[in-house]
Amino acid sequence: MRYDATHRVGTGNPDPSTPPTTTTYNWDSQVKDRSWQVGAGLDWVPVSRLKVKSSALYGETRGTADFMVQPGGDPTPRPAITNFHNTRFTSFTVRGIYEATKEWEFTAGYAFERYRYSDIGYDNTKYVTTPVTTSSSYVTGQYSFQPYTANIVFGVAKYKF
Repeated sequence: MRYDATHRVGTGNPDPSTPPTTTTYNWDSQVKDRSWQVGAGLDWVPVSRLKVKSSALYGETRGTADFMVQPGGDPTPRPAITNFHNTRFTSFTVRGIYEATKEWEFTAGYAFERYRYSDIGYDNTKYVTTPVTTSSSYVTGQYSFQPYTANIVFGVAKYKF
């Protein structure tokens, strides 16, 4: 996936059709995302009343962003960002379903999930509780702690009538 954007930066005239200066100018960005995902599932019936079901998933996203200042703007070189919302996702689930009677069915299982997120704009974000300087500023922490690992054990009893 690719998406492009045009922006204006600076303290001067915000109209993008006005001539640029080295402090107020238009710039473009091109963001490219490459992602893929693979998964597999397996069902097994060792005996007529017991089913075992499992699934596994893995996926990755890699993003880059290129910045280009339009002619007449700030000539400072801007390197491409290669750490632009990169993700990794791993998931595994296994469950056993036992049909005790026509009415009662019991399920027990385990699920593992891990998600990792990395982005130049959010990596190493720190909360600021008191002003470090005389100017007020704060960090919301949005996207700061997205990565997680979850281990889930579950059970279900189902009655059919």
